[in-house]
Amino acid sequence: MLLIMYYNLTKKRIPHMVIALFFVIMISSYIIINYFFFIPLLIYFYIIGQKYGSIRFRSLSWFYSVYTVFSYSIFSYSTQTLISLIFGESFLNHYFYILNITIISIAPLILNYFILKIIRPSLDFLQENVKYLDKPFLIFINISLTILCTIQFTSYWIETFLIKKDNPIRIYMLVFFLILMLVLDKYLSDTVHTFHNEEIKELKDQQLLQMERYVNQIEKTYDQLRYFRHDFKNILVSMSESLKTDNIKIIRENYNNILKSQNIVMENYNIELIFPKLNNIKNMSVKSVLYAHLVNALQNNIHVNLEIEDPIVNEPIDTFDYVRILSILLDNATEEAEKYSDSVINIYFIKDISNNLTVIVENTFRGNYSSISKLFQPAVSSKGNNRGLGLASIEFTLNKYKNISLETQIENSLFTQKIIMKW
Repeated sequence: MLLIMYYNLTKKRIPHMVIALFFVIMISSYIIINYFFFIPLLIYFYIIGQKYGSIRFRSLSWFYSVYTVFSYSIFSYSTQTLISLIFGESFLNHYFYILNITIISIAPLILNYFILKIIRPSLDFLQENVKYLDKPFLIFINISLTILCTIQFTSYWIETFLIKKDNPIRIYMLVFFLILMLVLDKYLSDTVHTFHNEEIKELKDQQLLQMERYVNQIEKTYDQLRYFRHDFKNILVSMSESLKTDNIKIIRENYNNILKSQNIVMENYNIELIFPKLNNIKNMSVKSVLYAHLVNALQNNIHVNLEIEDPIVNEPIDTFDYVRILSILLDNATEEAEKYSDSVINIYFIKDISNNLTVIVENTFRGNYSSISKLFQPAVSSKGNNRGLGLASIEFTLNKYKNISLETQIENSLFTQKIIMKW
């Protein structure tokens, strides 16, 4: 039952051999140290949290461990006490072994289910966003639960070997435990609320910035159109006069000058004409990010290929995270491609028959990285020391999505990043 409670709390799958080890530890430690067998169990669950957890944060691993052991014990004891009060102590003693493997063992799972139903969203948030965790607060919760757990199991030993009757102090353990859970739930709720407010503000700021870039580019395009219309008559007159001369040299010279002028006009880039498939992006925040980076790449003489064959809608990712990840990948690609005169950036949005989406960002790369995983370390970057927080930030953000992965490879002078989103 302890293993089931631990799984319900952490959602961590434990190998079969490790599960078998649990029973060996529990039985042998009970034989050797009697009621203090809870100590090896705490260590066992803590090591599991550190070894098999997706985020190996020591305080969080200890919380999962001590919560599992203590909550199971206190709920079992409370169930046993309740049966004794309702049916009498003689009934409990007479059917103790039957009750112990049925009601007394199952009741903690049921009670734990309702507690987790209340605090589960906050616990999931806590595991996915450890950086928002107030470490001193969790340490306080861990110390409190550890003390209560120690008192609980020590009381068993005192009752059995010293006073030979129930220790009244254990009656209050449940009250203290529930108070701690209420305090924890309040703290987690406040933390989640604060995080969401910050996330909304950051998303609004980023959307505003991208929209500002988008509007500025539209204004430039509009001004360029006015400029072209203003000079269009003069251009036609110039061409007409050149043609009247029948001098091919003068005609060619004027024609080349007009083409040059036209290129200047097009340097402000009407992105919708250059990349018509950009209209297949229906999320305006994502479209604004792409628009701004496409303009930036073209202004830096970087050749860009954009392929979006199908309309892209309802991506299975929060817009804020989507924009942040895509911005980092495009920023990195542009900055690296700027180093080379023959650079290229390839951007692909590919949907398969299952409606899964793969976003690919490729850029020219002539560096040398023997281990791609090093690029995801916070202090490592292809751009120099202490500038590699972008990819590490992406990896941290994607930890919250079980259906989204990032693949990275360097091959044929191309640095390729694939974001794979599955429904």
